[in-house]
Amino acid sequence: MRKLILSTLLHLALINAAHASNPACQVSEEQARSDLAASLSATYENAFSTQKMLLNAGMEKFRLLCAIPSEPVSDGVLKDLTATYYPSFSTIHLLYESNMKSYRELHGNH
Repeated sequence: MRKLILSTLLHLALINAAHASNPACQVSEEQARSDLAASLSATYENAFSTQKMLLNAGMEKFRLLCAIPSEPVSDGVLKDLTATYYPSFSTIHLLYESNMKSYRELHGNH
């Protein structure tokens, strides 16, 4: 049982290390949620159900972005998009997917 626990912890540490330098995840999930909530509150001042819906969707996209392994091309795309669109994680995710699809098409990796 102890070996299984240690093996699982090592596996999780390796996964976290692979994603640690992902530019989309340079802030904690709590900070990302706080920043997004503040942005949505300013934009949709009295539309609380809209704020909640967009916050939930945005945080789902944040988690998807954080799951992207750190690689030179994806890191560059994420760095540029995050610098421009943070904390709009839904926008970052949509544009990231579009950019990476074009990259794969340009480089023959359909």
